[in-house]
Amino acid sequence: MNNTDEIEFSRVRKLVAHYAVSPEAKEKILAQRLANKLVKANALLDETEEMVWILDHGLHIPFINSDAFTPIINKVKKGYILKPRELEQVADFIRVTRLLVRFFDKQRSNVPIMASYCDSLTILDKLEEVIYRDIERGEVSDRADKDLTKLRQRSSKLNTTIKETLQKYLQTKKYQSMLQDFQIIQKDNHYTLPVKTSFKHTFGGNIIDQSNNGTTVFIEPTKIIHLTQEKTTVENQIYLIESQILGNLTAKIYNELTHFEANLTVIVDLDCILARAKYSHAIGGKRPIL
Repeated sequence: MNNTDEIEFSRVRKLVAHYAVSPEAKEKILAQRLANKLVKANALLDETEEMVWILDHGLHIPFINSDAFTPIINKVKKGYILKPRELEQVADFIRVTRLLVRFFDKQRSNVPIMASYCDSLTILDKLEEVIYRDIERGEVSDRADKDLTKLRQRSSKLNTTIKETLQKYLQTKKYQSMLQDFQIIQKDNHYTLPVKTSFKHTFGGNIIDQSNNGTTVFIEPTKIIHLTQEKTTVENQIYLIESQILGNLTAKIYNELTHFEANLTVIVDLDCILARAKYSHAIGGKRPIL
């Protein structure tokens, strides 16, 4: 049968794709061609039947989240350094790979075809461990580098000192009459105070900006300047260390790209089969005899 619309195959594909977890699996299901060979059709039914068995027995299959993994692989291929969140996605992907192997190995006697899929998966547990150690909650972890911990502590202390010093300006009578408003305003990474224009030469400090009407100038007080400069230096050092850590982790992923691509292919296949099984469950489907 050449005209698949006669059996509404395109509509069924859309319904099945709805149950897929990953965008890659949804895309593959929507592009899948109708099997027109008996051997192929029965092989697909065998796969679906095994996944239906898993659902019937209330077993939970560990699976990747709904974020596409392909863009991350493509970024690594192009030489881009991954962001902390993307590195966590890579570690999550490795973790799911490891859990899938364990899950289907336990159910091998019940779902041998699914277990055979997982036999080709490569577990990159050492890389998973390194990423989870160095990346935590979407940023580079303090555990990743001893110097990073010290620099972050120094940056935090400087930040506190700057704010405390500025508060003293706000509370000192000498300066209160010069201020247009009693608040700390950040301008281009500078902590400033809103000073009346008539006092811009007597307040003391660097003029960072001024208001549109010209009645207020935003001054970085003299006592703050060296603290801000030190804070900028510390933050630059933090950035360099974090960039090096992210670069090293991305390089490790690059070295395993072949395994990641092969693993993704298998996991997408499993996702497609699971989607077919979920659709079967939803409609109370029964295996046909061909």
